[in-house]
Amino acid sequence: MLAKIIKDQKDAALLITRIFVGIIFTAHGINNFQVGINTITSFFTAIGVPFSQFFSWIVTLFEIFGGLALIFGAFSRFAALILSIIMLVAIVKVKFSAGLIAPQALPGVGMEIDLALLAGLLSVLLQGPGRYSIELKLFKK
Repeated sequence: MLAKIIKDQKDAALLITRIFVGIIFTAHGINNFQVGINTITSFFTAIGVPFSQFFSWIVTLFEIFGGLALIFGAFSRFAALILSIIMLVAIVKVKFSAGLIAPQALPGVGMEIDLALLAGLLSVLLQGPGRYSIELKLFKK
């Protein structure tokens, strides 16, 4: 009985993690379209990302579709892996120099949110989507 309760809690925690992290990434990707891919490309160029136009499209599309994959629990480990790589690049190229929590003059520049998102992604990557996922239904794991 206790083992079932613990398993149910783990699956519920994975569902909650997938939904919230997925919503954030999907919204961020949609926002990239709203501000314009050219703006994202200019930013990527400024921070030294090679092939910045190509990667601005790749990152935007992976944020949208990877976020949706997490929300629904479909190909979630793959989505978590790709989004983890995106987060690691963001942390190293943009956020690391600002520190864990940026000064008040630079709100949103610290890496605390990025690290929290990375932790959620790594949880899904290591444990899979859990019982409450489309993936489980599709592949009968």
